[in-house]
Amino acid sequence: GSPAYMSPQQVREMPLNHQTDIYSLGVVMYQLLTGRLPFQASNNYSMVYQITHIEPPPPSDFRREIPGNLDAVVARAMQKDLGARYASWEEFSHDLAQAFRNKQLKARERDFADTEKFETLRGLPFFAEFSDVEIWEVVRFSDWDQVSPETVIMKDGEPGDYFCFLAEGEVRINKRGRILGILTPGDCFGEMAVISKSSGSRNADVVAQTPAKIITIRGDALRQASEVCRMHFYAAFLEVPHQGHHRPATFRVTPHAIRAGSGVVALSNRISGG
Repeated sequence: GSPAYMSPQQVREMPLNHQTDIYSLGVVMYQLLTGRLPFQASNNYSMVYQITHIEPPPPSDFRREIPGNLDAVVARAMQKDLGARYASWEEFSHDLAQAFRNKQLKARERDFADTEKFETLRGLPFFAEFSDVEIWEVVRFSDWDQVSPETVIMKDGEPGDYFCFLAEGEVRINKRGRILGILTPGDCFGEMAVISKSSGSRNADVVAQTPAKIITIRGDALRQASEVCRMHFYAAFLEVPHQGHHRPATFRVTPHAIRAGSGVVALSNRISGG
């Protein structure tokens, strides 16, 4: 099995105690908070090296709203040196309770909102092949906005390192005052600015036709996502031109991107054993 959740002592085949379990729970906490494992590796040898030699970035690097005291709890649970790691479950539980003190109500409200986002993404055909863990990862690095009719979401000629999904409502694609198409819930638009280096500028206006809920994925967030999550995005992009959406050619995936994406899909198949 994968050593991703193993402590440095475990991968070195040293004597184990309850502190190994504390380390493993720290890894689980890290993954739940960020949607990704603390160490990203293409093979077990690289994973073991990172577990024993590399310090992972704090969870707040991926979710700015995570408080520093929760970063500290995760970091101490995952300390490589037994002397620096939590010595007891009581000590660990005490610090964890302190991290969440006076935040229970706020956390419940945020969890409800995140659950709604998860259900929305899970219902979009684009995300059909994403695992639940990957959907939660997208929830955490995506931006959600409710816009009014006639709101300009993307402007012709402007650069933009982000793309969007339409969760509710309708938006229209305009070019020099002419309507090129209407997008409906589930449609993805603007992805060429992120996946093709030669298409960094918008080539049409995108304007809200009705009240609409927009999900925005920023290029830097996607590039920092887990490898499997990124590959599922690129594989799903290949399907966009074939889904029958009324999208102008300027917003479709180019043959250059399809060739690049084919390599990604092949790599994904090798990793998954397909």
